[in-house]
Amino acid sequence: MRYIGIDCGATNTRGILIDSGTGEVTQRLFDIKNDEIKDNQDLYHRISSAIFSLAGSPSNPKEVVGVGICAAGLVDEASLDIVFSPNFKNIRGRITFPSLLSNKGYLVSLTNDMRGATYGEVFFGKGKGKKNVAVETCSSGNNYSVFAEDGLIKRIIEGGHQSYKPRSGVFCGCGGEGHLEPFISGNGAAAMAQDALRKIGLPYHTILEEVVIDKNGLRNAHPILVNEALERLKRDPIYRKEMFEKITAKHVYRAFRRNPKQNPQARIRDIQMDAIAFSISQLVSNQSPLEMIIYMGSQTKDRDILFKPAIERYKSSVVDYHHPNLPSPEIVCSDDTDTGAKGAIVDFAKKYNQHIFD
Repeated sequence: MRYIGIDCGATNTRGILIDSGTGEVTQRLFDIKNDEIKDNQDLYHRISSAIFSLAGSPSNPKEVVGVGICAAGLVDEASLDIVFSPNFKNIRGRITFPSLLSNKGYLVSLTNDMRGATYGEVFFGKGKGKKNVAVETCSSGNNYSVFAEDGLIKRIIEGGHQSYKPRSGVFCGCGGEGHLEPFISGNGAAAMAQDALRKIGLPYHTILEEVVIDKNGLRNAHPILVNEALERLKRDPIYRKEMFEKITAKHVYRAFRRNPKQNPQARIRDIQMDAIAFSISQLVSNQSPLEMIIYMGSQTKDRDILFKPAIERYKSSVVDYHHPNLPSPEIVCSDDTDTGAKGAIVDFAKKYNQHIFD
């Protein structure tokens, strides 16, 4: 049997063929932008067409394949429907391609993206060989999952929605005030930057320069072209407002690299560094013993200025973060963007009693 892993990510839905023994990607089957998907049938057609090229149809197979799928949001592992996912903005209600594939005779499994990522890291990634591992994602949102002894813990975890700074006036995407997620996530960094710039009248700023450079494809452009775009940013308040609406965390941290003493990026970096150190302490306090904590997601792209100092802060004064008798785990970051798809085939193998981890 060969294994296809599908990861319904924040911006793209990707399918890959994986060597089940090594976790290596042997073929990239499809990479679909989520905002280009029209509806359930469109998504099913795109995926089934790509799978057909490899496996044929269930009634006329070229070879037997297993399809493991992971997706953000609420999933129904029994019915094989994604009940709700924020990543498919053009599909109202359930996302049905997993159950449609199953109805056509394909062997399919479905799990949550955090569970998939944790399986991927434990069986094929940085956590391989470890018995107690936590995987925390720091991207547009924030959550974690834990592999303990011989399997994933089955509790529903919403780590980003624990109370962190009550009555702070900082609101989470779920509506709650003072949750950890907006203090640690990419969406949170962008929201803090927008709030700060709005309060001082939306001036010309380094963060907005970074947006202009990014949105106009000027990263490696001639200085004359860059200066022309920045001059427009200076003189045109309507254009500044347009760029303001497009701020993301990467613009905040690119601005920090250029001007690390300027606010709001300096303050945002300190706030998020503190929140990351706190998240480490919460994982250790709530899930000890852990051998390893693995951070992943878009925020880890700035690990040198965000995660490295946060980890150093935690390690320099462990007793200030949790009970001193609790062991501190190894803390690492993962760059494997395929770890969810890899973990999805682990989930498939466990549900279908396949032995693939030689």
